[in-house]
Amino acid sequence: MSAKTFEQLVIWKRSMDLVETIYRTTRRFPSEERSGLIATLRRTAAAIPAKIADGHGRSDPQAYRKAVSDSLASLRELQTHLIISRRLRYASIFRTFSLRRRINRLGEMLNELLASLDEQRTPAQPEPEPKPDHTDQSLKQAA
Repeated sequence: MSAKTFEQLVIWKRSMDLVETIYRTTRRFPSEERSGLIATLRRTAAAIPAKIADGHGRSDPQAYRKAVSDSLASLRELQTHLIISRRLRYASIFRTFSLRRRINRLGEMLNELLASLDEQRTPAQPEPEPKPDHTDQSLKQAA
């Protein structure tokens, strides 16, 4: 059964959970990062479920595929910003490891969705016509 609304999508729910975790994590960052890394992490995380919802609501399968692809790009951007926050020691090793595991799983889910959309987009190829066997005719002609 396919989801009728984006809110029923497991991938959307998981990405929303990730947004909440990013918001909670960035509360501990230095206040000087409010308009920098905090805002970037939050905006990038929120873009992931927003793009999934946007794509799901479109009637054009190509537009849905592009939105999912854009979500995957935002996920990789988020991962990069988390690495930066770890290198600056704003987030603990444990916290970033846990987040990276969730990000990797969400990336797998997005890739699976992309593959599924690609399968739907590619029409089934018809069976090739059998090539005529000319050996019978050449044997008859030789006889």
